[in-house]
Amino acid sequence: MLALTLRSHLLRRATHLLLVMTLLATTVVSSIGIASPVAYAADWEQPTYVRSIGGTGAAGVYAWGIEYNPVTDQILVGDYWNYLIRQYDLDGNDVGSFFRLPSERVGQPYTVSVDPRNGDVWTPEISDGSSPRMTRYDKDGNFIADYGLSVGYMAWTNIRDGYLYVADSHYWNNSGNPPEIIKYDIDAGVTEVSRFGEYGTGGGEFGIIHGMDFDASGNIYLADAGNLNVHVYSPTGTWLYDFGGQGNAVGQFKGDLRGLVVDEVNGWVYVVDAQASQIEKFDIDGTPLLHWGSEGAGDGQFADGGREITLDADGNVWVADFGNFRVQQFDSDGNLMAIHPNPPQPPAEGMLNHPRDVAVDPVTGSIWTAEPWNQRFQEFASDGSFLEAWGTRNSLPPYGMNYPRGIGIDPVTREVWVANTRDHLIRVYDNDGNYLRQVGDGIDSSAFGSLRWPMDIEFFGDRVYVSDYVSDLVKWFDPATGAELGAISRDNNGISVDPNTGNVYVVSWNYDRVYVYAPSGSYLFWFGGRGSDDGEFENPWDIDIINGYVYVTDSALDRVQVFNLDGDFVGKWGTRGSGAYELKDPSGLTHDAAGNIYVTDAGNDRIQVYSSTTPVPGTETNAPVAAFTSPMQSDVMPAGTVAITGTATDESGVVTVEVAIKDRDSNLWWDGQRAEWQTGKAWSIASWTGSANTAVDWNLGFIAAIPAGRYYTQVRATDVHGNTPAEFPWVNWSVEYPPTNTVLPAISGTAEVGEVLSTSDGSWTGTAPITFTYQWQRCDGGCSDIAAATSSTYTVGAQEVGSSL
Repeated sequence: MLALTLRSHLLRRATHLLLVMTLLATTVVSSIGIASPVAYAADWEQPTYVRSIGGTGAAGVYAWGIEYNPVTDQILVGDYWNYLIRQYDLDGNDVGSFFRLPSERVGQPYTVSVDPRNGDVWTPEISDGSSPRMTRYDKDGNFIADYGLSVGYMAWTNIRDGYLYVADSHYWNNSGNPPEIIKYDIDAGVTEVSRFGEYGTGGGEFGIIHGMDFDASGNIYLADAGNLNVHVYSPTGTWLYDFGGQGNAVGQFKGDLRGLVVDEVNGWVYVVDAQASQIEKFDIDGTPLLHWGSEGAGDGQFADGGREITLDADGNVWVADFGNFRVQQFDSDGNLMAIHPNPPQPPAEGMLNHPRDVAVDPVTGSIWTAEPWNQRFQEFASDGSFLEAWGTRNSLPPYGMNYPRGIGIDPVTREVWVANTRDHLIRVYDNDGNYLRQVGDGIDSSAFGSLRWPMDIEFFGDRVYVSDYVSDLVKWFDPATGAELGAISRDNNGISVDPNTGNVYVVSWNYDRVYVYAPSGSYLFWFGGRGSDDGEFENPWDIDIINGYVYVTDSALDRVQVFNLDGDFVGKWGTRGSGAYELKDPSGLTHDAAGNIYVTDAGNDRIQVYSSTTPVPGTETNAPVAAFTSPMQSDVMPAGTVAITGTATDESGVVTVEVAIKDRDSNLWWDGQRAEWQTGKAWSIASWTGSANTAVDWNLGFIAAIPAGRYYTQVRATDVHGNTPAEFPWVNWSVEYPPTNTVLPAISGTAEVGEVLSTSDGSWTGTAPITFTYQWQRCDGGCSDIAAATSSTYTVGAQEVGSSL
């Protein structure tokens, strides 16, 4: 049987090579690149571009790492999904940012550590599928070097007396591969000096280390998220004592510890308990003192708990509130001092940040997408207009999300299944977004009934298939009960089912292949292989079977390839870019009943729609026309996220509408994909809607607009042939001044009922109700002209008697 399978595969490969040679001899390349479909086989043509859905939608900050730099007197924030280290002054003003270019970095920034001797900034870069690197910058953010350390995972680091300490710790550690603390000499080429640590649950033994710091004597404090305690070691690595433990009382932890900092001056220890969304404060010997915080988005609350934690020179506590897109600042007693930025800058609804999967409602044609970086899923109408968004970062139903990477719709019930990937479960909703139930027990396990990083979701007959990424299993469940029915052992990402045979097609990341299985789960054959030639893959992501052809996205090669059901290469489209047939990190893939194809173009923050029935537009060279509808010239907009809107038309069809925004005071340009201001012009992709792509309405949610800000905005559109105008419409506009501040001078004297009081320093008492006169004025950068104040009256209720203004 093996010999026959290999022989069949070799025959298919030979056919593939012959087909490629024929194509090379006969295919005509258009002078305008790939803007027009190209026929690769007699009965297949590349689908025609129809529309885009979504646009640039990053949050203002995804605060994960945080550290105080005593040399620059700044708070540094590791902005996880904007790939930046942000610099804030102690008033919370964003004064700059730095990080490596996309072509140089290997992943997101995690912990931020500072060498207090010179202000050098150290941060690990980590991503799935790449070896982590430790990066080093000077105090001003200039890159110095990166280091490949002998560490399996190094998210948690710190620096003391010229030594870099790294926690080599993750969920995969065990007694045979124990977590350890590794010490490196920075001044000797970052060479290893020593290491210590044992796996276990006893005194001083490690579970998962998530945070470290030092006291004035150099003792090492380690937050153990596995054992829910804090270990204390001497500077030489000798265990001294533990404190904490599991529980809900002050000084106990509920779970998921995420950071630790020591106040060396006062002898206090602060630990982030993310599962409880609290900060626990201890004396230096582990005596509990107090805790504060709760789950939520209000002042002093945390979404899925805080992440890293640091202290400034005054002992104030700064916590990275990742899920709420902000940093919170407290005094040492847990009283909230400030929120930065204020208000926070969450991602605009209807915009996208690296969407990873897409599904289509079989009745309404509405489009649903899973958006892991923004921890939500969204619904759009068939014309691309935004309908609704659900999700926030936590593990709680109904809408708690932890990197949702897959979405599917039951064709019978129209229930929406969302793969809540990092929570190891699937949440099920009705087609109005109402929560129904959970599939999977939420335990990170490959056992029966459990899931480990569920990704793609596909329905067929009385089964729903789920690609369970970390367990290397494709599992199928009963869609009505959620009970697991069976599994195929195969590394996986995307999956699809042949509607005629029930054969299961599985994308393999590890081997860059597609494996095919019978409905029983028995192996049939594979096709593909590592490479960039036709029919090969470098990072295949998702797969779908449409009208007898197999479509596969390749996120590394920025293309979609097409095969017949036997795995023979048929055709392809896609190169890197933002045009009609250009893609950037294409991921999820699906189709509707009419055969329209939907591709999540993750790197361009959009979903691209193609059709096998829409006529190909004729060639033309006229540029599309774009215009603003809001803001218009000299408009003053309300403070907060500003919707920049307009229209665009083109006889062949609009593909991309982009907006450039300049701060007229700083002369910097807004980069919407990285949520930062930069010196060079940057274009952000807007979302557009319309029944046809020849006349569209577009919009962009500008999250960085601030009170009293002044902006210059340009717009450009590109059509299906790549035409774009040489000059771009522009407007100048501004944001209203800060909300009116009322200056309420204090009241002196004793008040009687109805008595009008003077406005001098002091307090008031009396029998309510009390009516008094006060003065107020609008404060636009300071209130000094009291003569310009306006008089008004105020009535104090009975419950307020004895209060002060």
